[in-house]
Amino acid sequence: MRGDGRPFRLTELRGKWVLLVAAGGACDAGCERMLYATRQARTIQGREMDRVVRLWLVTDDAALSPTLASDHPELDVVRVDARDRGTPAFGRHADLC
Repeated sequence: MRGDGRPFRLTELRGKWVLLVAAGGACDAGCERMLYATRQARTIQGREMDRVVRLWLVTDDAALSPTLASDHPELDVVRVDARDRGTPAFGRHADLC
């Protein structure tokens, strides 16, 4: 589920280059560095930057910082459903950054 409540479909990413960060919603300093790095990596693509999707898989139920949303306007945020956490499809260590 996306942060805005819309369902997330993996097929939306077809043909895109995906920069993925999986971290908790509190987003500690390490998480913030990773998000910043994805923003920089997207920016340096120049004319190809529209092909790059920055995706943050939120791996817990922690509230998201409103500051992060304003700092990363092109970041797609998808919260992983609690029922899917720890399943083989998601991975038991998805909260490792």
